[in-house]
Amino acid sequence: MEKIQKIEDIEMEIMSAIFVLKMLPREGPRKMKSSWPFFVMLEIEKDEKAQTQRSFRVSKAAIDDMDIVFEDWFKVLDYDEKKLVFYKNSGVRWKTVVRNIGHSRSWLNVKYRRSIKKIYDYVLEKQAKSESAKALT
Repeated sequence: MEKIQKIEDIEMEIMSAIFVLKMLPREGPRKMKSSWPFFVMLEIEKDEKAQTQRSFRVSKAAIDDMDIVFEDWFKVLDYDEKKLVFYKNSGVRWKTVVRNIGHSRSWLNVKYRRSIKKIYDYVLEKQAKSESAKALT
C-alpha cells in the first residue's frame, strides 16, 4: 500500500479493498461467514448472485492491503459508519443506503465525509508514528 496523502487516497484504497473482497474465491471462511460483519456478507452474497464468472486473480499484496483497510482502518468507525462507508464505496445506490441506515441523504453525506476524515486522521497519525520510529533507528 502506498503512502496516504489525500482523503481521495483513502476512498480509493477502500474501493480497492471492496473489489478484492468481491473477487476472492467463494470457499473458505467467507462461506462460513466467520469474521466479516453481517452487512458486508449481504453485499457479497448479492454480488455473487449477480456475477457468475470471475476472471480476475487477486494477489497476496492486494489481500494484505484489504486486511489493513477492513481490520485496521475500520476499527476507528462505529457500526453505522462502517456500513455507510462500505455501501458508499461499493456502488450501492443512495436510495438503498438511505433505506438501510434510516437517515436522509444529506445527513448521510455529512456522516460519510466525517467518517472518511476520521479514517484519514487515523492513517496520518499512524504514518507519522511509523516515520518517527524509522528516524530513531
